[in-house]
Amino acid sequence: MNDDQLIMTFVSTVLALIIGGVITWITAKHYYEKASKELSNEAMDLKKNSILLLRGYESLGLVRFSRDEEGRYKGLVHEGKGGLQAQSASINGKDTD
Repeated sequence: MNDDQLIMTFVSTVLALIIGGVITWITAKHYYEKASKELSNEAMDLKKNSILLLRGYESLGLVRFSRDEEGRYKGLVHEGKGGLQAQSASINGKDTD
């Protein structure tokens, strides 16, 4: 193999690597952007459905939520009622050990 052939082999190898890298980058970018849009749409659908569920729970009186100034859900309000009754008892007896 002479010097000219060696140089041509080197140049064609470098060009093949560069062209392959560009093609891979373009393809990956296309699929990344597509997947990103799909994920964003799915997240928006999940958010809408979650809000519907929260409103339904609240309208049924199952829970109560706190909201910020713009009406967005901030947290769950815990309300509780309780009572305590106690009786005292005394037992008179002997140990039978």
